[in-house]
Amino acid sequence: MVSSSAWSALGQRFTVSGGTPAADDSLALLLGGLDPSPATEGDERFELTRAETVAIDTGLPVTDVLTGLVGSINHAALDGGEGNLLLHAAAVARPDGGCLVLCGASGSGKSTLTAALVAGGLGYVTDETVCLDPVSLRITPYRKPLSLKVGAQQHLPHLAPSAELPVPHEEGSAWLVAPSRLGPYPDPPERLHPDLVVFLTWSTAHPPGVRDLTTGETAFLAGRNSSRLAVTKGGPLTALARLGHQVPGFRMHHHDSDSAAAAVHDLWSEVAR
Repeated sequence: MVSSSAWSALGQRFTVSGGTPAADDSLALLLGGLDPSPATEGDERFELTRAETVAIDTGLPVTDVLTGLVGSINHAALDGGEGNLLLHAAAVARPDGGCLVLCGASGSGKSTLTAALVAGGLGYVTDETVCLDPVSLRITPYRKPLSLKVGAQQHLPHLAPSAELPVPHEEGSAWLVAPSRLGPYPDPPERLHPDLVVFLTWSTAHPPGVRDLTTGETAFLAGRNSSRLAVTKGGPLTALARLGHQVPGFRMHHHDSDSAAAAVHDLWSEVAR
């Protein structure tokens, strides 16, 4: 019997079907941070093969089925968010709706730092794409599974795949972490706004430190870390200039997530004064 579950990611509705009850339970846990959505005709569809379903059921290291599936969902989410300002970034939230945006290239430590901040009591907003309205700069949550690469796994061993979610993974592959496993985080409020954006660089060659960015530097770095910038509503330069003028930007070099978490907490407190 073919089963089907449906969710929404940045307004893009999709269904995943073809699984067994056990596979559906794993998917429901992994994708539980996304908005549930009734399945309708015209949804983006992801059909699981029998081999993929068996891999999910048993956790066999056959192929990264769920990693590939989440990657496909990410691409669909970008379609749903098209027209907005889409930053390659993670974000966490405070109860008042203020957000810390962590922007940077792959390997900059966004996911590791996000996990540390959520474990400290902040709300999880996203690990992949921060979607901002180009006029109001309001953020739409995208609570996808957190993806931890090999370099991050040694710092967060408690988030390894478990019997609760037997994610198929070959040696050297990323861990997918359900949002519910990150900690007793509060749900992000409905209205989220960026309080500050921090551009991360992980490096042992530079001493840890933070420096203020000018309006132009913030806009420029945001543009370098954006997706589908050309189709941003109202024009990409206008949206980036608005972000640079309204949101304080900082550059951070770090090589330790605990110290970096403490530093961004201090920075956030100073900005909020």
